[in-house]
Amino acid sequence: MNISNLLLSSLGGGSSSSYSRTVFLMTTLLFLIGCISTVVARTTVNANSGTNDSDYAHYTRYGVYATAGTAILAVVQLLFAEKNEADESEYLPENKDKTMTYREDRGNTLLVPLIPERATKKKNDKTKKRLLKQYTMKQVAERNTREELWISVDGRVYDLTKFVDRHPGGPLVIENMAGKDCTDVFMNYHQARVYRTMLPPYLVGEVTDVPVYPHVEDFRALRQELLRKGLYHTEWKFYANLGIFMATILVSALYLSVMCDSMASHMLGAALLGVFWQQLAGVGHDLGHSSVTRNFYSDHWIGSTIGCGLMGISTGWWKRSHNTHHVACNSVEHDPDIQHMPIFAVAERIFAAPFWSTYHSKWVKMDAISRVLISYQHYLFIPIMMVARFNLYAQSWIM
Repeated sequence: MNISNLLLSSLGGGSSSSYSRTVFLMTTLLFLIGCISTVVARTTVNANSGTNDSDYAHYTRYGVYATAGTAILAVVQLLFAEKNEADESEYLPENKDKTMTYREDRGNTLLVPLIPERATKKKNDKTKKRLLKQYTMKQVAERNTREELWISVDGRVYDLTKFVDRHPGGPLVIENMAGKDCTDVFMNYHQARVYRTMLPPYLVGEVTDVPVYPHVEDFRALRQELLRKGLYHTEWKFYANLGIFMATILVSALYLSVMCDSMASHMLGAALLGVFWQQLAGVGHDLGHSSVTRNFYSDHWIGSTIGCGLMGISTGWWKRSHNTHHVACNSVEHDPDIQHMPIFAVAERIFAAPFWSTYHSKWVKMDAISRVLISYQHYLFIPIMMVARFNLYAQSWIM
C-alpha cells in the first residue's frame, strides 16, 4: 500500500479532496521537519565552532529554498490529485446476457462473447458449429503432465501440450494449473484479445462438471462490476501525483544526506531514502503486472529500466517468481514466496513431510540444520530482513 493511501485510510477519508490534503500535509511536514532540523543543527555547529554569520546564512538559505520547493511540489500534487467524482452515467450497462461478459483489453472494458470462436476467413466454415466432445473434470485432471497437458477455461477444454514452452509467462505457471479449471487465473492474467486469438486453436472439447463455488461466483460478479464501472482503467493523475511525491521524498533525502552534517539529519535522510525505494518498488510491481500503461511491452521495458537499471533486480526473474506466486498462492509445493527453508518455515505442512518444490526443482525437508535455525526464526527474522535484499540480487543472477 502506498504511504499516502495508508495515511488517508488512517484519517478515515476516501475522497479525492481528503487524499489531496493528506498528501499536501504529509509532504510539507516532512520537508519542514528536515529544513528546521538542518537549521537547528547548523545553528548548534556555528555556536560551538565559531563559524561566521555568512556561513550560517548560507546554510539557512538552503533551508529556505527547500521549504519553498516543498510548497511548490505540494501544490502541484494537490492539483494532480484532484479528480472528478464518479459519474454513474459513464458506467457501462449491466450485462444480463450469460453468453457475454466484460473483459479488459489495454485498459478498455469490452463486452465480448464468453466463449470465443476460432477466427476464420472462410464464409461457409462449419467447424465453428461442430459439436464438441464432452469430458469430465476427472478426465481433464488425468492430463496433468508436460507430455499431455490440458486445462479448462469457462467450461471449455484446451490442449496446451505443444504450447507450454512458448507461453510468454513461462511454462511453470501452466504446469501448476495442468489438469485443473483455471478460468479465474486465466481471466486475471489475460486480456480480451488473447481469448479470441490464442485460445480457439487449442480447443478440444467441453467439460460437463466444473464446480463453481459460491465465493467464486461472488468474485466473478465483483470483477464484472469493477469492469463495468471502468475501475480497471489507469488513473494517470494518480501516477503523476505519486511521481511528484516520490521526487519530493528523493530530493529531501539527498538534501538531508549531502548538504547537512548532523547525525539527526543524516538519519532522517536515510529514512526518507528508504521510503523512496519502497515506493519505487511498488511502481515496479504495478509495471510487472502490466497494470500501468496496460501494454505488456511498454510496461515490461519501463519495469526493466526501474528494476534492473535502478534497483539491480531482474524483471524477468521477478515475473517468473511473482506470477507463479499468484497462480499457486500459498501452495507449499508450488509457491516460491513461502519457500524459505532452511531459514524460515511459514506453514505447518512443511514440518509434516518432505515435499518437492516445483519452482526450485528440489526436495525440501526438515533436516538437523533447518530445525536449529527455525527454532530461532522469531529472533532471526528482523536481522535477516536487514540483508535479505542481497538475496534478491543473487536470485536475479542464479534464476
